[in-house]
Amino acid sequence: IGNSQNENDLRVYGRISANSNWVELTGVTIDVEGNTSDGVGCITITNQNALLWGKPEFVEFQTIPTNGAYHLESFVMNNENYLFISNSYKQATTSYSTDSKLYKWNGSQFSHQQSIATHLATDSQFFEINGEYYLAVSNQYNGSTYEIDSYAYKWNNTSFTEFQTFASYGGMDWEFFIMDGLEYLGLINHRTDSDYNAPNIIYQWANNTLVEYQSIPGSGSSDMEFFIINDEKYIAVANLYTSTTSNEQDSFIYKWNGSLFTKIQSISTNGANDWESLQIGDLTFLIASNSQSNSTKLVDSKIYKWNGTSFVEFQSIATQGAYDSKSFVIDGETYLVFANSANDSTQDNRPSPLYKWNGKTFVQTQTIYTNGAYFWDNFTIDGKNYLAVANNATDATSDINSTIYKWTGNSQFILTSDSLDNTFFDISTIVDQTAQEDSSITNINFTVTSGTSPITITASSSDTGIVSNENITITGSGGSYTISISPIDNASGFVSININAIDANGITAT
Repeated sequence: IGNSQNENDLRVYGRISANSNWVELTGVTIDVEGNTSDGVGCITITNQNALLWGKPEFVEFQTIPTNGAYHLESFVMNNENYLFISNSYKQATTSYSTDSKLYKWNGSQFSHQQSIATHLATDSQFFEINGEYYLAVSNQYNGSTYEIDSYAYKWNNTSFTEFQTFASYGGMDWEFFIMDGLEYLGLINHRTDSDYNAPNIIYQWANNTLVEYQSIPGSGSSDMEFFIINDEKYIAVANLYTSTTSNEQDSFIYKWNGSLFTKIQSISTNGANDWESLQIGDLTFLIASNSQSNSTKLVDSKIYKWNGTSFVEFQSIATQGAYDSKSFVIDGETYLVFANSANDSTQDNRPSPLYKWNGKTFVQTQTIYTNGAYFWDNFTIDGKNYLAVANNATDATSDINSTIYKWTGNSQFILTSDSLDNTFFDISTIVDQTAQEDSSITNINFTVTSGTSPITITASSSDTGIVSNENITITGSGGSYTISISPIDNASGFVSININAIDANGITAT
């Protein structure tokens, strides 16, 4: 669908097959509020009914085993795509000292490239200076002290090797930025062993190393965000927790005065874990991810808008223990996703919402279910858009998968008269799953699209010697379902689980 120069003139194009040319169609009427049980809208083309099908969304693409994943960092080196995952805790060894891992895109998915020893790693920051590649990794806690070093690593064309050591205090976040041709790296320190007043440090690149440039007071700080408005430079610092056991405290905005950052605004936050800056046209927004008040994790996160002199509240988003937000643009549309880590009772299967800017406000367009989500990252490979989440933990364990999702692309119209099979009745894709012997796989989300109610869903195992049909459980309704699988004791191997759906008209989907 394309708009002509007249914004009120909507043109519709069609093609016979995926390989044929698109041609403009005539005699078209559109009802986007139409039969949504069969799609996300309906259309009439010369008296033939058609459906707006394939609503653009993110679908599961790859899972990666992680150990208390806290952060993901996607980047490109020498035209190769990489993903670094900061792991914080390994349940199997009950240890905060666990490797964080670098993955490389192999043409079809990410594969493991390198492991780096870390201690409750909370963040990483990739940056380039003078054609050299670096990766800073923050360590927060080794099981006995928060006063441990964090490191910057340098790429040697095959792996990252230790380059510089930084004294850190519950290291929480890195932020790399460039001002007036000079490179800076900010380090957020969350706490010392005795209190939450650890200073935050900004380093400047000089003489082939990073040297301390400015110290900024901290209050259980968690994040730093650099941004520019009308050529003026700013940083926002999120404060999570104080020594007086309070999550309800101010976070701060600082402005560059030519030599230092100085405080210009205080914003009341509730356990702020992250700041995200966002530019849409001539509008500048700042998003605070609030994780909890003193009494509940069910607190709103806030979107603030720059009014020319300060940030004012613009929109409130209902969140559950929000740890992060991420903004990105696809096909000229701006999106914003929140990482909901937990409500007041569970981390399991939490709805992390995706919002889209409609020209006036952010409206929810998709829900992605996550487990203790701590961070999102968006990236593009070969023209395809991906969204990755760091799943920190379920209620039972931190040794769980983090997930990469792939954007399905734009919607298309499909003629109903050409759909004599199950074109409009479909089960979403579930990527391959891996489990240790005698361990269950639980709460795998999938959707059943369309179909005439009632819909009957069954599942069967290709090898009942590994997984019996009785040990497959499906729950859910209204198109959203979960499947849990328990293998037979001491059994191992590969097995396919087939999910079948039959609607009231006898149409099937597999």
